Amino acid sequence: MLRGLVLSPQEMHPLRVKFASMCRKQGKSSMSRAVLRELLSLPANADLMCAKAPYDKPLLVLALAKQLYQDEQKDAAIRALEELANHWNKRINPIPHSTGKEMVPPSTKEPGRICAKVLLKLGEWTEHKARNANILPAGELSFVQQQVSPPYRTSRDNRPPETIAFENTINFYQQAAKYDPDWHKVWHKLASTHFYAVCRERPHPRIIHQKEKPPVLSKQVPASKRAMPVIKPASPPPPAQKSPQPAAFHSSTNTEPLSDCPVPPPLGSLIGLGPMPNFSSPSPAQPYHHHPSPLAFPSGNTMYLEHAAQAVTCFSKALMTSPGSRLEDTLRLMQLWFDFGEHDSVYYALSDNIFDLPVTTWLEAIPQLMARLDCPHDQRSVQLVLRVLGEIAKHRPQAIIYALTVASRSSDEHRSKNAHMVLDKMMEYHSKLVGEAKLVTEELVRCAILWHEQWHDALDDASRVYFHRRMQDNNVQAMFDALRNMNEMMQKGAPTTMKEHSFQQTYSADLKEAGQYVIAFESSGNVKDLNQAWEIYCAVFKKLRDQLATLNSLDLVYVSPNLVSAKDLELVVPGTYDPSAPIVSIQSFSSKMSVITSKQRPRKMMIRGSNGLDYQFLLKGHEDPRQDERVMQLFGLVNTLLANNSETCRRNLTIQRYSIVALSKDSGLIGWVPNCDTLHTLVKEYREKKAKIPLSIEHKTLQKLTQDTERLTTMQKLQCFESALAATQGEDLRQVLWLKSPSSEVWFDRRTNYTRSVACMSMVGYILGLGDRHPSNLMLDRLTGKIVHIDFGDCFEVAMLREKFPERVPFRLTRMLINAMEVTGLDGVFNYTAERVLKMLRTNQESLLAVLEAFVYDPVINWRLVEGMKKDPKAKKEPGGGRAHVIATVNAVLPSTSTTDSIMETIKRKLDGTEFAQNDGSNPLEALAVADQLALLVEQATSSTNLCQSYIGWCPFW
Repeated sequence: MLRGLVLSPQEMHPLRVKFASMCRKQGKSSMSRAVLRELLSLPANADLMCAKAPYDKPLLVLALAKQLYQDEQKDAAIRALEELANHWNKRINPIPHSTGKEMVPPSTKEPGRICAKVLLKLGEWTEHKARNANILPAGELSFVQQQVSPPYRTSRDNRPPETIAFENTINFYQQAAKYDPDWHKVWHKLASTHFYAVCRERPHPRIIHQKEKPPVLSKQVPASKRAMPVIKPASPPPPAQKSPQPAAFHSSTNTEPLSDCPVPPPLGSLIGLGPMPNFSSPSPAQPYHHHPSPLAFPSGNTMYLEHAAQAVTCFSKALMTSPGSRLEDTLRLMQLWFDFGEHDSVYYALSDNIFDLPVTTWLEAIPQLMARLDCPHDQRSVQLVLRVLGEIAKHRPQAIIYALTVASRSSDEHRSKNAHMVLDKMMEYHSKLVGEAKLVTEELVRCAILWHEQWHDALDDASRVYFHRRMQDNNVQAMFDALRNMNEMMQKGAPTTMKEHSFQQTYSADLKEAGQYVIAFESSGNVKDLNQAWEIYCAVFKKLRDQLATLNSLDLVYVSPNLVSAKDLELVVPGTYDPSAPIVSIQSFSSKMSVITSKQRPRKMMIRGSNGLDYQFLLKGHEDPRQDERVMQLFGLVNTLLANNSETCRRNLTIQRYSIVALSKDSGLIGWVPNCDTLHTLVKEYREKKAKIPLSIEHKTLQKLTQDTERLTTMQKLQCFESALAATQGEDLRQVLWLKSPSSEVWFDRRTNYTRSVACMSMVGYILGLGDRHPSNLMLDRLTGKIVHIDFGDCFEVAMLREKFPERVPFRLTRMLINAMEVTGLDGVFNYTAERVLKMLRTNQESLLAVLEAFVYDPVINWRLVEGMKKDPKAKKEPGGGRAHVIATVNAVLPSTSTTDSIMETIKRKLDGTEFAQNDGSNPLEALAVADQLALLVEQATSSTNLCQSYIGWCPFW
């Protein structure tokens, strides 16, 4: 009302159209219809189908069509947009150029964007209709097909409807790109359509590398010919008679059917498509030539390579025209790059496009680029990777210096060699920076795993392997392998710090003597020699164990004097690099590190930045940090999606992220999350100081009932579990939130934040298949009340697939977590938030799948997905085993095609809402509503039958 007093009706018109669109998006359809009726001068409660479409007001017609489509008047909505596009097509008359740039004159940019929006929406609707309505019934033609001349239509009748629909989708998106070539969204849609065609048509990339030779193209072909412009305008088909329209829908102008948009489409079986480069309709001057029969495929299916080349070009254009970060497009482009880059058509498309992208495009995908430094089967793709890394190293050296330095020390020869090539090039521009990075990373690795710890873990591994099945040849050899590297280190690596000198003086004589007995056993086979060696090793192990038990701090002067002397470096503080902000370099390192009492003994350290601020880190050894690094990428995308969604944005829903910088294959720096305590610490503190009850009272109650729960049946486990639950009320976390809040207002805000964060992360964790959510992996922010998750080693339902103590719940939702939500429990804030987050994830599944596919197929981290790992729980968490033993066990075998494809299929079904559907193979899976899917997940997560089968360390009682 107030705006109406100030603004004229002409000025109010676009605002009211926007308001109608906002109402529609928020589910307020009745309000949206009311606004549209007023704008269209319709009486109250009149059917929008009776509207006279004002094609001189395209935004209003577009809003009307979207509302009709949402109201299941889809045919009328499609017709309205077809006539709108035809109307504006006549007014614009775009002028295409061979370069594919500036095809719309500057004076027609705004109408061009309108026409592009209309065509883009037509493409989306056609694709959606084809996917969800079994294409078209036999004998029925779509509204666009009805407008195509009979001869043209007849010539295509023999092709599968999926093929027709796909081509029509491509045509709609191509026309949209022609009208507005600077709009990133249309390039993204066009690229995604080609990408999904590749996914449908291709053999698996691993099969490609083994069985298929790339098609050879002439290297003299010009670049403009190799990367065929996908935006070449299609020649219009012959004019056709206008199709009849329902009497209820009237047009304000006499319009003709779209001349250059045959129908677009879904992604069913795509074999048999005709030549793909430009998707041009036949010229009126030339007869249409029938394509080869889809069943008679000439000389092998290579059509997917054409789609791959087109997708590369379109993704590149989407990234060049995007106003901000597009991680999902970057990862899709890289997936095509690494799967098909050895083929000439794709390689030329890559080389013609990727070097036109800004360097900042690659900064978010540096982990994926680094992972491809050692691809011996495709040297041309590796050379492209090296060129891209070289550009980053030249223009953004701080973004890549840590990753390159770590890769240069890799045990893989190809990886190390390629990393050194990039570092040598970087030395020409940033020699001081490279030297500082080498120094800092080497010294931090030295501090992360002392010689004492290395020998302790090596002896532990060797003894476990040897005594597990004594005197079997393979176990003796495995024992030798576990100790050989350490003996070589002692021989070659001279001590450089006081701590290492102390170790050598204390233990070197004993270790040398034991090593001589091992050598004697290898030559003679006398068991007495081996027993004598183990007597010495056991004595050394006990001394090391006792010494490490008292280790609570490290003095850098004693452990790494080089770090103490490192002052005012050019090197950026790990994890702080932001291309849009000033660089914060390292000013100094704190002289002491505190050692946290746990199995892995991580160190808490502090680095002072050039801005005067102190940055705290957790220096962690004995664990590969790179999987957590990839998960942080996913969380970054999810946070962006949450911020862009109005329902989730106003509730301040974000996932707490932290920086992760790998220092080696088994150590890294993890950003310290301030003001947080683990749930285990909070419950322990409450029970000891307030409740005055034993920490493990539930477990003790269970032990009174049975000493061996593994041998019980599920019903017996359930009875014992419920008896143990009765020992406490499960109010610990609820009381902690109340007692640590200074006022009721603060408590209310923290409780709300707590409930929302539990709901949000539960849904994200469900999609990711995140397991091992025991109380030490969940933290509570003391100031905000939000739940923070750490340690993402078990993803993609690995924990559910363990042979021993598999997890049965999709996420942690035990009684302590529920009781802390107060009176509403699961039926209030939790359900409301979880439903909206799950809906948002399902809506944006394309972006999520792009990141998750890159995650699953990443060769650096997918060793966790090996099928043997899933069946051997000891390989995952056997005391003292560690990642190195796991890798040795599986011999670096990549997961099979069936495993990785199964993982992605599971994720897709979760995002489609079909995970719980029963498939008999005859009908497509029926997707559940978001609320129904959530109800089933909560039922699983809270089921006592599922919880009672959990590992006791998971603390299901809490």
